[in-house]
Amino acid sequence: MVAGVDADDAELAAFLRERVDDAVANPSSGPSRGRLAMAYDANGFDEAAVAGYSHAAALQPDEFLWPYLRALLLAHQGDYERALADLGRALALDGDYAPAWLWRGNWLMDLGRVGEAADAFRRALELAPDESTRVAADAGLARALLAQGDAEDAHRLLSRLAESAPHPVVLRLLASAGRALGRESDLPPSVEIEAVALEWADPLRARLDDFVRGFDARLRQAEGVLSRGDAEAALDILEPLRKQRPGDRTLLNNLAIAYAATGKPATAMETLQEGLRLHDDYYLFHFNAAVAYEERGDTRTALMHLDRALSLQPAFSPAHERKVLVLIGQQRHDDALAAVATALAEGVQTASMMYRAGVVEGSRGRWGNAIRHFHQAVSLAPRLARAHLALARSLAEAGRHDEARGALDDAERLGAASADIASARRRIEALSTSESS
Repeated sequence: MVAGVDADDAELAAFLRERVDDAVANPSSGPSRGRLAMAYDANGFDEAAVAGYSHAAALQPDEFLWPYLRALLLAHQGDYERALADLGRALALDGDYAPAWLWRGNWLMDLGRVGEAADAFRRALELAPDESTRVAADAGLARALLAQGDAEDAHRLLSRLAESAPHPVVLRLLASAGRALGRESDLPPSVEIEAVALEWADPLRARLDDFVRGFDARLRQAEGVLSRGDAEAALDILEPLRKQRPGDRTLLNNLAIAYAATGKPATAMETLQEGLRLHDDYYLFHFNAAVAYEERGDTRTALMHLDRALSLQPAFSPAHERKVLVLIGQQRHDDALAAVATALAEGVQTASMMYRAGVVEGSRGRWGNAIRHFHQAVSLAPRLARAHLALARSLAEAGRHDEARGALDDAERLGAASADIASARRRIEALSTSESS
């Protein structure tokens, strides 16, 4: 299968043509066909890559790499059954590669095959060559234990793991294990809703980085690195790209984010200003400029950029959320509630925004409105303990004491602090007694 040789990016097209020519010149060579598949894989030609890995594996059946990389690509497409079949072929050739067992465990969990997943994570733990693999294997095993109903062993494992590796995934699992055991969670509310993937070293998968060519593919590569939190490594990729396309808006936006993440706010702002000069109609420049101005304490300019971002992209959820936060921080509660109403009119509804709207309404004693917003928050984030707690308090103030007790039970089950639970319970009982006397 030939793909990409007519790509608009001359560097990418030439590289792929070179790899195709090599495969054609060596039709019985598994390595040549495999390198072509890796070139397709690294640059986003998924179907050609899947076919290429299959051809390479047929030509070189004793090579671990080809079924392994094909398995990763199939899993990325959501085809876990075929991915597991390929991974099985790879592990039959080399059963000592720990990252393969981690992938197997995670895919089996997604398919609900929990017992097999637990075995895979144990095998990964036995083979773990580094800390990232050990943490991922322990976290995966704890996840499997929880799914099997063994909260005690999961909690013991996670408590030990959280001391050395307090990753949000580990902390969330620890909170889940604690709740399953009826114990209070020490998990901060912000971590409850934080979505951060657990990564581990995979040297064979990393070989694909050497096959990335062309501006667009390198930009995608940098975005992936940036999303994993390695802004310095992202800059190593992004800064050379600026020489190729100095005015590319996606490049400039990612550069600004990377500069800010590496402690270079002045350079980040300069990059954003350059982007705004060239692309005033790009909503992400305005949003990130708003964040930068807010961090400088210039909320007036921040709001101006947020309004501009929303005029360009009316349903952009982060801008709505940020605007509500800024307005609440300025004690402009009427304007904050109006901003929430605008967001809802655009179809934007997030748990954190509904929670904050409920807090504002509750501070004014408008319990009906507060209850409505807190109900929306818990509907969007059923495990957000503070929203259940706030709902319980609001229901109590509105005289709906039985409902308040139920919401408080939910908050307690989800790990709300015992002091807050006790305080809310006393308030419910006091209001109930007062109304009945």
